[in-house]
Amino acid sequence: MQAGHCKGLVPKRRSKATSQLLYELRPSADTTGVTGMGELDLPPRVLVQRFGPPSPGDGSKVSGEYVFVGPAGEVFVVHDWKATSLWNEAFPTPQSYWSLDEAEELVISSRDMPTEQFEVWLPQQLQK
Repeated sequence: MQAGHCKGLVPKRRSKATSQLLYELRPSADTTGVTGMGELDLPPRVLVQRFGPPSPGDGSKVSGEYVFVGPAGEVFVVHDWKATSLWNEAFPTPQSYWSLDEAEELVISSRDMPTEQFEVWLPQQLQK
């Protein structure tokens, strides 16, 4: 993913006004050891509109992903899971999937970190 897709994101810090954790889109962050810890139902298209196209996934179970890093360096990866034709030819192509306007279950993976705060933060960013 090109660096230009990160424009407009708030730098990672704790906002004094809201005490809300903020996260930074960082596609190059190390995602070794992440595993599914949470889910969100969101239209894939809104992620693409807000953050640009997803980074490539594993080419089989994951067609695309967004990697975010929190204030303490914790990594959260938002991705599809076995949802495209890469996994099952009867499913939508990755391009079609990431263009969907209907809510789809997206997985939030981390290194055994709770995802609740991130699950609140991400939809708020999609409303901007």
